Amino acid sequence: MNNDLLSQLDSNYLLLESIVGKKSAKEILENYLYGIKSRYINDHELQTIFIGLSKTDIISQVAKYALICSCEENEKLKNDSFVEFKNKLLSSNVEYDEVVDFLYKDSELFKKVLRAFVEQRYNSKNHTKININIKDKEVKKYVVNLGYKGDNKKNHSIVGVIKNLVFNKSRKDVINDSQFKIYRRDYSLGNDLYASIDRGKESLSQQDSVLLLKHPDKEEFKMIAVADGESDKMHGDIASNYAVYTLLRWFESLDPSYYNRIEELKKLLEEELKKINFELKNNYIDKATTIAVSIIGDSSILISTIGNSRILLIKDNKIVEETKDDSYVQRLCDNGLLDPKIANFHKTSNILMNELGIVEDKSVISNNTKIRSNNYDKILLLTNGVTKLVNNNKIEQILKSNEDERITSELVKTAKTEDVTTDTIDLYCTEKIEANNKNMTAAMYIKRR
Repeated sequence: MNNDLLSQLDSNYLLLESIVGKKSAKEILENYLYGIKSRYINDHELQTIFIGLSKTDIISQVAKYALICSCEENEKLKNDSFVEFKNKLLSSNVEYDEVVDFLYKDSELFKKVLRAFVEQRYNSKNHTKININIKDKEVKKYVVNLGYKGDNKKNHSIVGVIKNLVFNKSRKDVINDSQFKIYRRDYSLGNDLYASIDRGKESLSQQDSVLLLKHPDKEEFKMIAVADGESDKMHGDIASNYAVYTLLRWFESLDPSYYNRIEELKKLLEEELKKINFELKNNYIDKATTIAVSIIGDSSILISTIGNSRILLIKDNKIVEETKDDSYVQRLCDNGLLDPKIANFHKTSNILMNELGIVEDKSVISNNTKIRSNNYDKILLLTNGVTKLVNNNKIEQILKSNEDERITSELVKTAKTEDVTTDTIDLYCTEKIEANNKNMTAAMYIKRR
C-alpha cells in the first residue's frame, strides 16, 4: 500500500468533511467516484479539494485500506466477490486500473467498501490529523505568507485558509481585482452569507466591490464589506477594490480572540479605515470610494459606513436600524429642509460629504463606526445603486416574499428593472429615477444561531 497516497487521501477527505459535515462528505465522495453530480459541491471544487489525486488513486486506496486493513471482519462484505477481490489485492502485481474496473462492475460492493472505509478510518476518535500536502502554487504561496511551516507552529488553520481559497469566490475575485470585469454575479459562503453584484447598463464601468469573509481560524467570526467607487474620479474601481482588499488582509491577520473583544476591535477598524483613507488621498490620487463594513462578533456586531453605502439591521423582516448617508441631501433632511421621502429624487442626491480618499475630519470615521447588539436576524449592506431605487418598504416586501438565498439577487433585480417616480413637484427634484442606471450591489448576513 502506498502510505503517501493514503496520507494525502486522509488530508483531503478530512478537509471535505470539515467543509460539508461528516454525513454529506460520505455521499459526496461516493457520488464523485461514480461520476454523479453533487448537490453540495460541483466537480471543479471537488477536484480542487482532491488536488494531486486522481479518481483511480482514490479508489485504489479506499479498496486496499477498507478491504485488507479494516473490513476483513465485516460480514456484509464476505461474499464471493469480496473474497475474489481481496485475493486480487493481496497479489503483488495488481494494477490500479484493475482495482477500479473490478469495483465498477459491482456497484453494491463498491458502496459497501467505500462506506466501510469512511466509517473505519475517519469516524473514530483516533482519526488521522490533517497534514495537507500543498501542491497548488497560489494556495502554497498564500499559506507560506501566513507563516505556515507544516508543523504545529502555524499562525493560521490550514483548513480555514484553504476553505477560503477554494470556496470563497468573492474573496478570489477581490484578490484578483476581477470584479470590475463582472456584469452580473451572485456569491454565497456557507448558508449565512450572500451577495449579488450587477454592473447595470453595459455602457457603465463596474465601480462596486463586495466581499464575504470568514476568519481562517474561527468560522463564526465574519466580515462583510461593500464599496462603491466614486464615478466622477478617474478610477473608482481601483479605489473600491483597494479598500475591500485591504480590509480582507487586515481581517484575516486578526487574532481570532477579537471575536469576543468587539470593543477593542472597534478601535482597530477605525485605525485601518484611516490608513485606507490616507493611502487613497496621498498615493492613489483622484480615487475615492464609499465603504460599508460589518463584522460579526460573539454577542455584538461592529458596523461602519462612509459615504452612501448603507447598512440595515433586520428583525422579523422589519428594518430596525439603518445607517445615515454622508450626503448633502441627508444633511438637508437632518435640518428639516427636505422630506426624506423625496431625498433620492433631489438633483443633488449624488453629492457626498465624505468618502474614503477625501475624508478630512478623522472623527467622521469614529462617528460612523458603531457597536450594536445581536438583537437582529439579518444584516443588509447596500450600495446606493440599490437604495436609490428600492425603498425600505420594498426591501421589507422582498425580505418577506423570498427564500434567504434569493434576497440579495431580488434586491438587485428590482433596482435593475423597476423605475421609481414621485408625484412631488419641486424645482430641485426629478420626477423619475431610472432603473439599471448605476452599479448595484447587495450583501447579507443571516444569523443562524
